[in-house]
Amino acid sequence: MVTRPVQAAVGFRTLATITNRDLRSVKETLQAHEIRNSGSYGTFKAEMELAKTASKMQTYYEWKLKSRTEIKKEDAHRNWNKVSLVKLFTGRS
Repeated sequence: MVTRPVQAAVGFRTLATITNRDLRSVKETLQAHEIRNSGSYGTFKAEMELAKTASKMQTYYEWKLKSRTEIKKEDAHRNWNKVSLVKLFTGRS
């Protein structure tokens, strides 16, 4: 089978693209590995302490209680005058 120059060029371009992508991925992986082994990357405990200082940690119960009160405030604000369009059109306001 005879390959044409265009087919070979397309094949080479595809192979070069895949190879460049793979090389970048390998370089990033090696860089991350070197950072972790050198100790310049923080430990899990240090990262957790940093995250705790960024925002107040709350329990599930606190979060759920807060979301319920926010929903009640929204409902109260939305129905502040107890008038709806349906009631207006039907004459039950």
